[in-house]
Amino acid sequence: MAIAPSAAQIRDILAPWRSLRWRSASWEIWNQIRDPKWDYQGINIWLRTHYAESVEEKARDSAKLAAWFESPVEGNPNIDDDVDDTMTSWRLLDDELIFNFGTDWERVFEIIPELVGPKSGLSRCFLSEEDSVTKKYRKEIFGELREKVASSAELQEKLITIEGSNNRVQCRSVHTYLLVADKTAFTTDEFLILFLDLKGHYVRQSRIELPDDDIFMLGDMINSEKIRDAQYWTDNFPPGSSLNPKYRALGEIGRELYGVEDLLRT
Repeated sequence: MAIAPSAAQIRDILAPWRSLRWRSASWEIWNQIRDPKWDYQGINIWLRTHYAESVEEKARDSAKLAAWFESPVEGNPNIDDDVDDTMTSWRLLDDELIFNFGTDWERVFEIIPELVGPKSGLSRCFLSEEDSVTKKYRKEIFGELREKVASSAELQEKLITIEGSNNRVQCRSVHTYLLVADKTAFTTDEFLILFLDLKGHYVRQSRIELPDDDIFMLGDMINSEKIRDAQYWTDNFPPGSSLNPKYRALGEIGRELYGVEDLLRT
């Protein structure tokens, strides 16, 4: 049975960790991320990690971020008159005192671990074995990868097969995604886009120029594997994406995930 925290516990434990504003936002994220209505569109959470020292530059960046967030692109829920204004409170993580992480965007999980909370029942994430259909699909995906690696003669060819963007195991490892307004984003107009696994590790990362209507249907693109053809994922044309070293063939995650280490021995 859930027990509500006392006033003293809120004051002494919860408040020092995160303010009421971000506790409320986290609660919204936790509930929204499990709602099937977002399976097609995907939930765009925008995280700002850069705050310039100059007051003028900081204000300029804030105006730019607001323009991106409310860009008149098809499917943007942030400009929908029927959407509650409170949506901004949890979709845009912008607080210099809390999120001024610079390049250490991973620190956001210390404040809002709910960002990688459970998805809805329609999530296509394959890393769980909840039913026979999922188990069969896992077998198909991993079997396909193993067959391709086994048929490659040279070690380099095997590594390309495993670490290339066309690897379906990588695609199916993606649980959610995060848009990051870092220093580079404000100078190039290209957000850092992170495709995250169940533990908050990025599988692949890239840059996406805004405004871009693709970001408002990423849920479907990930679930249907169309993301593999997107310019911010595929190796076939720029900008492409970079694979997390942990997801390389012999990386910390890849070694256990792909199950083909024995095929790499020469």
